[in-house]
Amino acid sequence: MSNSILVCIVALLTTMRFVNAQEPRNKIKLIISPSFAFQDSLIGYQYSLKNDEGAEQSVWKFWIITSDAIGIVDLKSPAGWNATSSNEGGLITVSWGSPGDRDILPGSSLSGFDFFSNGLPGLVKFYAEGYTPPPTGENVSIPGYHDLTPHGPGIVGTIVGPVFPPFLVNTSTLFDTLISYKHQALNLGWIKDIGTATSLDQKLDNAKAQLAKNNKTSARNILQAFVDEVEAQKDKHLTSEAYALLKFNAEYLISKLTQ
Repeated sequence: MSNSILVCIVALLTTMRFVNAQEPRNKIKLIISPSFAFQDSLIGYQYSLKNDEGAEQSVWKFWIITSDAIGIVDLKSPAGWNATSSNEGGLITVSWGSPGDRDILPGSSLSGFDFFSNGLPGLVKFYAEGYTPPPTGENVSIPGYHDLTPHGPGIVGTIVGPVFPPFLVNTSTLFDTLISYKHQALNLGWIKDIGTATSLDQKLDNAKAQLAKNNKTSARNILQAFVDEVEAQKDKHLTSEAYALLKFNAEYLISKLTQ
């Protein structure tokens, strides 16, 4: 993540609880389980969070951050949590925060971090933070305590979330993006079998070769076979992250080739 994006992210965040500047807030062990659904031309993004029993802090903040101009609707939060979305400096941030008595304790799980978006599934950043009590004797917040780097007070990682609005993207870019997502899904461990990865690669390469020859019908047919394989491998050799990245982007590409 570039320094300019980090600066913009920091500007988006507000202090919701006093924190101890001497103690990092990365002593959580967060496991994120996403699921996705298509409804009325929008994609539903749903996240369940687990704080592993080996964690030393409770989870009280969770954000999803993307730099694209996407729309967020029907934003929901777990009972007692606060949910907001903001657009500042070219960044869309969907944020959830606990008021203090609903933190995700070590060994506990919480679902209901949900919203719909017009953006296709892509790779975005998430930020999560463990809670620490305020410094003894201090009653003011610590300026600049948000540091969204892997070595900062919270944790940063990669997650599937909404990115570019589909209507802004041409077929060539969609093809390259889909191929890139397949490679990144394999690198991230979301494709669990090299044979499946190779088979998907072959279909994408063949479809792109057909498109280069202006054989749109053949390209569509091969991409449909690609989608069928993704469906068949869901929850087997493909995690929910890989499934969403590949299925929704391939289906949108097919729709563009039909036009």
